[in-house]
Amino acid sequence: MKFRPVQYKFIRQENRLKSSFFLLEGAVNEELIKAKPHDHLIDLLDYCSNIGGVNKRIYVKKPNGLKFMSMTDMMNYNSSESCKNVSATIGINTLKHKFKRGMILASVVGGIGDVAMVDKWSQDAVTGNNIIKLYSQKEEINSLLYAYLKSTYGNSIILKLGGGAVQSYIDPELFKKIPIPKFKEDFIFKINDLIQQSLICRESSIEELINTQKLLNDHLQIKNFTYEDFEYYGPRTYSRKVRVFKINIQNFNLNSFKAFNYSETLAKRVSDLKEKHKVLPLIDVIDTKGLYHSSAFKRVEVSSGHGVELINQKQIFNNIIKGKYVSKLYPKKSDYAVTNEILISGVGSMGEGDAYCRAVLVENFLRSKLLVGEFIRMKAKDIPTGYLYAWLSSPLAYRLIRSYSCGATLCRPIPYFLERLPIPILDKVLMDNINDRIINIHNQKSRSVDLEQQAIDLIEKEIESWQK
Repeated sequence: MKFRPVQYKFIRQENRLKSSFFLLEGAVNEELIKAKPHDHLIDLLDYCSNIGGVNKRIYVKKPNGLKFMSMTDMMNYNSSESCKNVSATIGINTLKHKFKRGMILASVVGGIGDVAMVDKWSQDAVTGNNIIKLYSQKEEINSLLYAYLKSTYGNSIILKLGGGAVQSYIDPELFKKIPIPKFKEDFIFKINDLIQQSLICRESSIEELINTQKLLNDHLQIKNFTYEDFEYYGPRTYSRKVRVFKINIQNFNLNSFKAFNYSETLAKRVSDLKEKHKVLPLIDVIDTKGLYHSSAFKRVEVSSGHGVELINQKQIFNNIIKGKYVSKLYPKKSDYAVTNEILISGVGSMGEGDAYCRAVLVENFLRSKLLVGEFIRMKAKDIPTGYLYAWLSSPLAYRLIRSYSCGATLCRPIPYFLERLPIPILDKVLMDNINDRIINIHNQKSRSVDLEQQAIDLIEKEIESWQK
C-alpha cells in the first residue's frame, strides 16, 4: 500500500480528490520543482502549438510534397526514412507550422511522454494535431527544455497530465504550464553544448549512412525503386495495374502457394544482380548457428534499474533505446544481445511505416541486454559484418525479405526463402570500405546517444542536489 500526506492547498490547486493522482511520481516531482524558483514552459517559448496546419492528408510519392511525421517516426533514429510524404497544398496554414531545426516535439495523444528534437533531416516537415511543437529563438533554451522533458523529473510530470479512458490525452493548455526550474546560466550553456554536439553527431551519422547506401547501390547498379517495382499491401491507386504473371513449375516451391512470394518484378531485379555480380545465399555467409531466435522465457517485470533490460522490436529503432526491466532468473545466456550481431525485425505488419523486416546492427550499448524472440538473429562469416548489414538495409534486400512473408495480420518471413536471400559479393577492398563506414556511423550514433544521456543525467543530478 502506498500513502503520503498531501497539503490541502495542493488539493485546492488540482481541484480533485483522487488519491492515485497525488501518489503519482509526477505529482511528487512537480511539488519539488514548484518549491524552488521556476518558470512555466510557455514563458520560455516563442512558439507553442499543437496545430499541424494539415487540413487533409493527400499522400504522394517521395520526394514530392512535404514529409509528414508522426511521433513514432520522430522517435526513430532516422525519422525521414520511415515517414510518408503528403501534398504541399493540403492546408492554408501549413507553411507557418513547418518543423524547424532544434524544435521540440511532444506527443499529447496516445504515446504521451514521447519527446523528440528536430534535426536537419526532419526540418520543414509537417505533422497532425497529436503533437505539440515547442520552439524558442534561443538555442540554449531549446536544448535545456529538451533535456529536462526527457529527464525523469520532466517526463514524469508530462505523464501525470494524461487523462482519458481508452486513449491517453493531454490538454495542450496544461502542457504549457509545466514548471521549469531556473538553472544557472553556465549550467544552461553546458547542457546546450552537450545537446548540440549530440545533434551534430546524429546528423552526420545519418548523412554518412545515406552516402554509404548510395555507394553500395551505385556499385551494384541498382536503380531507385518505385511502387511499380514490387508488390505491396496498401491502397491501390488508379494508376496501379493489377498484377498477373505466370511461374514456371520448376521455380514453384511447396513452401508457399502465395503469389506475393514469387514477385515477378523482384525476380527480374535478382536476375539482373546475378548477371552482374557473384551472388551467394544468406545461409552461406553467416556462421554455423544460421538464423536463430531468442528462447521463449518467462518475463517477470521488476522495477527500473534492477534485473536486466528487455528490448523489443519498436524500442530498438528509437534514438535512445530503453526497454522494460525483467528478472535475470529465467533468460538463457544465448538470449542476450551480442556485439556485431545482425538482427532483422521478424514479426509485424506489411504497413509501409512498420519496422517489420528492417535490419539492426548490435552496438556496444546494446550488449548484455535481452532481445525478444521476434528478432531473427545472425552473425556474418567470411564477409565483413558492416557490409552484410549495409546490404540487408538496402531497398532491394528489404523488399526481397518482405516478399518472403506469410501470415495475415502478423507476418513472418518464411525461413526457406530467407536463407536463400541473394548476397552480392563485391571486391574485398570495397566491402572493407563499406564495413569501415558502417562502423564509423555506429560510433557516431553511440557518441550522440552518450552525449544526450550526459545532458539528461546532469539535469537529474542538479535537481537531486536540491533535496540534500
